[in-house]
Amino acid sequence: MKSKHFYTLILLIIAQLSTAQSEKIHSARISITSKATLNSQTTYQRLLGEEAKTFDLDDYLRKYGNQADIKIRGTIVRDTEVIRVSFNKEDWDGQCYDFCEKTTEVKKLPLMGVATIPAVDIPGVEVQRTIDGSAAAETGILPGDIITNIEGETVYSSCDLHTTINAYEAGDALDVDIIRNGRAELLSVTLGYKIQKNTVWTACCEGGTSELPAITATDDLLPGELEVFPNPTTGIAQVKYSSELDGSFSLHLTDVAGRLIYKNSEEAFNGYFDEAIDLTGKAAGIYFLQIVHGGESRTEKVILQSVK
Repeated sequence: MKSKHFYTLILLIIAQLSTAQSEKIHSARISITSKATLNSQTTYQRLLGEEAKTFDLDDYLRKYGNQADIKIRGTIVRDTEVIRVSFNKEDWDGQCYDFCEKTTEVKKLPLMGVATIPAVDIPGVEVQRTIDGSAAAETGILPGDIITNIEGETVYSSCDLHTTINAYEAGDALDVDIIRNGRAELLSVTLGYKIQKNTVWTACCEGGTSELPAITATDDLLPGELEVFPNPTTGIAQVKYSSELDGSFSLHLTDVAGRLIYKNSEEAFNGYFDEAIDLTGKAAGIYFLQIVHGGESRTEKVILQSVK
């Protein structure tokens, strides 16, 4: 699918997300490495915050696309989603300025769901806020609590907390020591997860020859389109659906025996659906995804493969 107007690398990524799906961007960064000639020194450029959000790839390539080598990496961080984007001049024909965003991987990362700062006068981190519906919120962790240890490991900084959490998997139950109003408490927190999407921007003009990954999906859907990716999957399946029809919307995922695995419904569909369905732990095999919307029904086969 084509993006006829490539306004900005970052903003276009989120243009199709619905209001319910979109979350505040907590950080955005872009790293650019380039060489004027193959034998020249590599130059580095790093954009953060608003500079990263308003970076215009089209404009950049029109100005500097004649350089011998260009590699661009970008990261967007939200509460429950991390999007990594990339561009490599080696995969660009140098003439096409219409780009497709192709998702090459979707994976699940462990998430406790707290934003923290270093605590004062005590080893630990102070909770600034919790993510709605996260493991921390469900356990009852509150702003002002001080997390001192996770599974016996002292947490001195937010970096320590993330490093410790990333050593475990979603679904693991961790012992978390906190101090609340001067009193020590021990909580058991079962980790949730956030989604990480790895995407590649590639030229996609008519008649273009750019090679794309075998299992991909675009973030620009035409009305009435349904995409499930990766498919086959080993756990996470991202479902995207776009429609201009009015009326109620429902989605059901069943196994071959007709047992309901997942469902979602909306009385007033807002035009776009984008959600990750977690099949981790389910039996490998064939599942059926059915969407009923505006009096029409569509069914897509989803294949779950075992992890080798």
